Amino acid sequence: MKKTFEQDKNAEELGIDTTRRFVVVKGDEDFDKGDILELPNDDETTYPYFKRISDGERHFMYWSSLAYADKTLRDMEVGDIVIDEDGDEREVLAVCGKLFAYSFDKGSKFFNELADWIEFYRAEDLGWKLKDQAEEETVSILGKTYNKQAVEERFKELKEIR
Repeated sequence: MKKTFEQDKNAEELGIDTTRRFVVVKGDEDFDKGDILELPNDDETTYPYFKRISDGERHFMYWSSLAYADKTLRDMEVGDIVIDEDGDEREVLAVCGKLFAYSFDKGSKFFNELADWIEFYRAEDLGWKLKDQAEEETVSILGKTYNKQAVEERFKELKEIR
């Protein structure tokens, strides 16, 4: 379970980045556990007015019921590391509207130089992930936990029986 913010303090007192998105950890009658919220306007209280991303519904919620939501490709910032469909790490060099610029792969001597631009939807379709996001994905097989990306790579090497 994600760690929620401390009780009885406002965003400034907690040092919260109010531009980020938040996940509901402790649901109530208005928001369900797992809902993703954003803060349209910080009123500097412990019980601000949030907007649910999925449908725009707005309600009050205590900071102590929330945690930061995981970043996705669309939340990336310059300097983040993305992992492409081949498992190569690339640095985000620029973000502009619906696309971003990325570097050559980390193993290259040109790692910090521009390789190309790609649209968010295309990177998502190809399976690109933010480094933190990719490292968190796991899969359980026969009671053991494995890195999902590593398992998928191994499956590519297997030959079909039929």
